[in-house]
Amino acid sequence: MSAILNEIRRLDAAYARGEFDLNELERRKDALVETVPEVDDVMHARPSTDIGLGHILILCFSLVAFVTGIGLMLVADFDLALTLGIMVLAAITVGLFRALE
Repeated sequence: MSAILNEIRRLDAAYARGEFDLNELERRKDALVETVPEVDDVMHARPSTDIGLGHILILCFSLVAFVTGIGLMLVADFDLALTLGIMVLAAITVGLFRALE
């Protein structure tokens, strides 16, 4: 983008020196702007960063397993630790949905 701005500045300087008239300046600027890709083309050219449902499920189960493991070390009761893991997952899910709003 800075190359295009530099070219516009160069065209303005050439116009100020009298190398061409206003119509020629506008024509050259229009031609320069036409070389800029459309926003849709640029957006589609980027690699996709979408996270699939499988990745989300793996992350959720990993998080529950991690929190359950930590809970087991702290309270030594599997049911209580699993409840803690699921509650943490639910809290994170609620937070994510609120962020999407």
